Amino acid sequence: MGEGVLEGGEVEVEAAAASAYDASSIVVLEGLEAVRRRPGMYVGDTRDGSGLIVAACELIDNAVNEALEGFGDKVGVILHAGGAVTVADRGRGIPVEALGGRSAVEIIMTQIGGARRDDLGASRIRGTLWGLGCAVVNGCSAWLEVEVRREGRVWRQRYVEGKPQGPLAACEPCWESGTRITFLPDPTIFEGAGLCVERLLKAVELRATLAPEVEIVIVDEAQSLTHRLRRPRGLADALARRDEALGRQPLHPAIFHLAGPVVAGERRPRSEVALRWCAQDDAEITAICNAHLTPLGPHIVGLRRGLARALGALAGRRVRRQGAVRGLSAVIGLHLEDPRYAGATRERLESPEAEAMIADLIIAQLPARLGRFAGLRDAVVSRACAPRL
Repeated sequence: MGEGVLEGGEVEVEAAAASAYDASSIVVLEGLEAVRRRPGMYVGDTRDGSGLIVAACELIDNAVNEALEGFGDKVGVILHAGGAVTVADRGRGIPVEALGGRSAVEIIMTQIGGARRDDLGASRIRGTLWGLGCAVVNGCSAWLEVEVRREGRVWRQRYVEGKPQGPLAACEPCWESGTRITFLPDPTIFEGAGLCVERLLKAVELRATLAPEVEIVIVDEAQSLTHRLRRPRGLADALARRDEALGRQPLHPAIFHLAGPVVAGERRPRSEVALRWCAQDDAEITAICNAHLTPLGPHIVGLRRGLARALGALAGRRVRRQGAVRGLSAVIGLHLEDPRYAGATRERLESPEAEAMIADLIIAQLPARLGRFAGLRDAVVSRACAPRL
């Protein structure tokens, strides 16, 4: 036995000598090479089309955020027949000043971690890559061209496989402002038939719901179609459209819209709920957190708890949570600074504060709002208190 162990040890020593592990074994990936080697770590699945939707929506989110901050009210998206995608806004334009020998444009387009300071705020739409996605989109592109209108000029720069083909160039004079980015998804990274327009429209619909003051126009060159998405009533529009599609029969035409306070320095409330009651007994609840559909999580618990408390206050008796949502149609909107999700699909929200945000909002506002309509109030309360079948 001892001899066998010795022989095995000699083999291990010889193998170790043949594969020495020292500083020379370390590989430093330059620029966006890490993104190109492992794109799935940044955009998700690159084979089923979802990763391409993530990439496109990152640019759309950046453009929508400019409009939400008061710089323009329209975002343009062009799906070119050749597979390229253009996203344009009328915002301030990416800064062009030099930082450490490179333009701010180049830093944003090539450096992971080169996000804007205000991307850390909760009021911004951040459904995808948390402000880091311009560089990620660039890294996943066969080529990308950025055009910035700022400081009286048009500025342009081109990238191939994430690498700049020259410095940011100052071009013709222009007195408008905004950013226009066109990229061609790299076919060696994204497999399949290309960007699915239907899936993109569904993703953009969520953004239009959370940003009611912004119009998003999508031009599909291959089909010669133009889609205009603007939801001026936000969650209420989303609820009405969904109920109509499902054939739900509302008991009252009005939709109650409850909104939490707006934090200083932000433009939107962090919590919103649109709701009404329908003839059907089942509840239909849609929840959106930072442009993600999240049908599971503490915010759903908060909705049920808040409704039970609010209706119980109107009834003067305890109302069960199951009865409180009988016939309910609702859409929840949340804007969280640092949301936590379970799993890559992000269908389950795990931020515990979401429960109190929704429950407290309903408890504080719904009794007074519903109490103005005596007939509806009595019908809803009676239905909620009815014994279970």
